[in-house]
Amino acid sequence: MKISVVTVCFNSKKFIEFTFESILNQSYKNIEYIVIDGGSTDGTLNVIKRYEKLFNQKGISLIWTSEKDKGMYDALNKGFKRATGDIFCWINSDDFLMPWTFSVVAKIFDSNKEVKWLTGIPTTINESNIVYNIPKFTPIYLRSFIKLGLYNSKCLGFIQQESTFWSRSLWEKSGNEIDDSYNLSGDYVLWKKFSEHAELYTVDTFLAGFRTHSLQLSSDISIYYDELRKKEINIISIPVSLRHLVNMIIFFLYNKKLIIRSLKYFKQ
Repeated sequence: MKISVVTVCFNSKKFIEFTFESILNQSYKNIEYIVIDGGSTDGTLNVIKRYEKLFNQKGISLIWTSEKDKGMYDALNKGFKRATGDIFCWINSDDFLMPWTFSVVAKIFDSNKEVKWLTGIPTTINESNIVYNIPKFTPIYLRSFIKLGLYNSKCLGFIQQESTFWSRSLWEKSGNEIDDSYNLSGDYVLWKKFSEHAELYTVDTFLAGFRTHSLQLSSDISIYYDELRKKEINIISIPVSLRHLVNMIIFFLYNKKLIIRSLKYFKQ
């Protein structure tokens, strides 16, 4: 199965090499990598050109362009329009993938026809590449709760975009695009669309990491929520203690149904 990965970037020289290395280090090689640059002026294009040769040497198809766009989701839509794979995802230019990610994901999709989208255990890294904020147990995301919009940091926690993969068929059923009228919260809306058609499964391993740093678009989370409110999307908030209790109850009730055990896919 071919995996199409999209990265959008603009003046991303500081971290994009780390992202590129995480693609190069994949044990799975049937990859189509699409990089959409927004007209960088900081040396990002030189990095892309240098890595183009390295991707070719590893047999990874790299497609890239540099032009002005209307924002992150406009650029992502440009990338996904070029995608020809069976499985889609996007990785931001400051985030990273684990070396085993594509191999495990491809095997799961190939072996489980009921799986149309999946995610991994979320994790976070800082500017020094230190991993932190690891959950105490594998999170489960109920389809009915996704539809209601409960998976946000004020309620039951985010679905980590970097760790989420979906089939071409689900993408097509959901409209073939991300709503580019959003600046930061388009993934939240996309997950709600996906939940209209399929369950979200969680694989019990780390697939990717979200990087925190002062220059990222989402550094001020209030902007994210203001954007949703302007779209008349109500955000439900619950105390942190109650959030942990609800997630724990969901885990014990649904872990056999919605968690995919990764170990057998590492052994294959």
